[in-house]
Amino acid sequence: MANPRAPGAISPSELSSPSTVIRKERRKAKSFERKKQRNRRMLLLEVRSPLKSFFTGGVEYDSRVEPSAIEGFIEDFHCFIEALCVAPDWGQGVELKFRPLGHHRADGLFYPEQAVLVLDLKSSKSFAHEFGHLVDYGASQRGFETGGGALSSSRGFLPFQQLLLSQMEGRAREDPRLRGKKGRLSWRYFTSPAECFARAFEQYVSEALPAPSSLVGEPARFRADPLFFQELPPALGAYFRALLAGCHEQAISSPRARTIPGWRRLACP
Repeated sequence: MANPRAPGAISPSELSSPSTVIRKERRKAKSFERKKQRNRRMLLLEVRSPLKSFFTGGVEYDSRVEPSAIEGFIEDFHCFIEALCVAPDWGQGVELKFRPLGHHRADGLFYPEQAVLVLDLKSSKSFAHEFGHLVDYGASQRGFETGGGALSSSRGFLPFQQLLLSQMEGRAREDPRLRGKKGRLSWRYFTSPAECFARAFEQYVSEALPAPSSLVGEPARFRADPLFFQELPPALGAYFRALLAGCHEQAISSPRARTIPGWRRLACP
């Protein structure tokens, strides 16, 4: 007879082995979960972090992240919200984490159900891409008409996705990143609405920021990459500006900048 033991439960025979109990209790936290054992120095940095004024779900630093990297990220993030007039609503209930993501083979991750944005310790260049996912999945909770789903699947974004796909048809078919059929990276993955939305947003941020940033790659790199637009459509820039400002997606007026409580005003370089 099969033993219907719950996953992760400890059997009576295992209770006699202290090492087994310790091993079971020390389950490694998943990327979206908070670690139980924390570095005191990092805890103090988290408590005092100005990022909490935007990411109200909290901020978590891995003990291996360099304080200088945190300071640089904060400066560039503030420039991001000031230059792009990002409404504070986008950070409500969202948690930001800095974790090693080597086993995920990714520089960043966003978990919609947990509202957690995770960045790898080595680089924060994927921030704009993951923030694009945040906007995509979080719009319906912030009053945008998405039909209850993601923005990337809405009629408002469909023309931009179709334009990107038409460019990719001629430029990306021979891209070596798309030749593998067994991996998670495939033509189907790169052409999915969610990935098209995140890449388009990433390219928009790169073009809109007034100076190079640790949050996103250089504009020239995106234009040369067959998975991105050769030239960002002006209408797409207007679309993203309205979204970030918290306006309806059809808004055409220039959004008014908002200042997040707790942040000192900082002129972008």
